[in-house]
Amino acid sequence: MDQAPTAPVRRPGVQTPPQGHAPVTPAAPPRHPAYSRGPYGPMPYRPVPGMPPPMPRPPSGGRTFLSVLWSLVPLGTMGLLTPVSFLYAALKLRTQTAWAALALYMVGTVTMVASGPSGALGEALFVASVLLNTLGGTAHSFAVRRRVFPRPDPVAYGNDQAIQFAQHRRELRQEARERAEQDPGLALELRIGRPDLPRRYDDGGLVDMNHAPAAVIATLPGMTPELVEQILQARQTVGTFSSALELCVTADLPADLTSTLTEYTVYLP
Repeated sequence: MDQAPTAPVRRPGVQTPPQGHAPVTPAAPPRHPAYSRGPYGPMPYRPVPGMPPPMPRPPSGGRTFLSVLWSLVPLGTMGLLTPVSFLYAALKLRTQTAWAALALYMVGTVTMVASGPSGALGEALFVASVLLNTLGGTAHSFAVRRRVFPRPDPVAYGNDQAIQFAQHRRELRQEARERAEQDPGLALELRIGRPDLPRRYDDGGLVDMNHAPAAVIATLPGMTPELVEQILQARQTVGTFSSALELCVTADLPADLTSTLTEYTVYLP
């Protein structure tokens, strides 16, 4: 007894070919635009960072060791160098109490050196000055150690790192602009001013106003959709610009944008 032909089973996500035709081979997935072919195989594209990295923690290990070592100077030198330690503290703190402590330990050191075993009074002064400069100086040093060697403020340290990062980016932009002026062909090969394209060269955040798309131009400081449209219309009419001043005049941009565009833009042929 002949069996009736059964309909093909449809599986989700798989294209079923019509009867009498060869099966359809699924097309290979397109290569992601974030990858490019490098000399040693596929190379992931990492866009140039536009913001500073997370705030790092200020270093503290070396400062703690130095402060403890400073506090042990009176004990390690039997009080002879206690005035030297507190001279450093007085210069750092610049308070009357610190200067008075320095004067006290200087008197103790002079007494310790000048008084000798010349009787009961001399021995008493010698012992008292040694105890003052050694034990008293050590205890005093540990008491003011945190004030003499304060811990770095994380916010201030993070701000310093952000300033250094911004200055580094400015130097990268200046270097990239000079490279573009000296060798425009190399600048085009490095894709200076084109963060929308895969690249490995860090230009510090420059934008090529002659070739960058509208989405990239809109990221510049002070840009609005209306100004971007004016720039695109002027570029379509003129073709290329040679400087930020020419761009501002041709596209009728606000005058205060000239300095900003000079800092963040480049003009490749």
